[in-house]
Amino acid sequence: MGKVTENRSRGFSRVDAYSTAGGNDRAYLYDSAGDNKFYASGESAWFDGTEFTNFARGFDRVSAYSLEGGVDNKDLQIVDYVLETFGDFWNDV
Repeated sequence: MGKVTENRSRGFSRVDAYSTAGGNDRAYLYDSAGDNKFYASGESAWFDGTEFTNFARGFDRVSAYSLEGGVDNKDLQIVDYVLETFGDFWNDV
């Protein structure tokens, strides 16, 4: 098993995460209590809310969570990674 690194962030209005060194990297993206939209396209995935954006690019696997309430929509396009969505997404936009 190779070196394991974990980075977490809270309380920021925008977080951008990039996987550039290879390996088997995974991104976890979470919603807020308000209405949010999750986008997945190409090498990128991101959650937009009223007061935040969480962006990930270049990861091998992305997990998106709609757990905090509000109305969360998703816009899914063709992606270059394994995508998992969990929780109460209302619809594909």
